[in-house]
Amino acid sequence: SRSRSLSADNLSKIRDFIAERERKERYSIDPDAGWHTAWDLVMVALLTFVAIALPIELAFLSDNVEFSLGYWAWNRVIDVAFVLDLVMNFFLGYETEEGNVEREVKVIAKKYLSTWFAVDLISV
Repeated sequence: SRSRSLSADNLSKIRDFIAERERKERYSIDPDAGWHTAWDLVMVALLTFVAIALPIELAFLSDNVEFSLGYWAWNRVIDVAFVLDLVMNFFLGYETEEGNVEREVKVIAKKYLSTWFAVDLISV
C-alpha cells in the first residue's frame, strides 16, 4: 500500500513536471523544424540579394524614379522579413553546451538579448 501511494505521488510529480515544461515551451520554435530550415534558406537568399543589389542600387539606380518605387517596395518586403526573423529569434530554441535543445522562451530570449540581438537590430 505504501509503495502504491509513493508511485501515485511520483506519477503526479512527473505529470506536473511535464505540464510545467510544456507550458514553458509552448511558444518556442523547434530549431530542427522543417519550416524553419526553409525560412533560414529564404533569409540567406534575401541577404545575398541585399549584399549584391545594394551596391548596384547606390552606384547606378538611385536617380531612376520609375525603378526606385518598385525597388523601394521590394526593399520594404525584405525589411519586414528581417524584422520577423529578429522577433522569431526570441523564440528559437538553441543547442546548449551539454547538447540539449533549450526550449524555454524566457531562457531563449535572455540568451538572444545577450548575444546576437544588438547585431541583428543594427542590421535591420
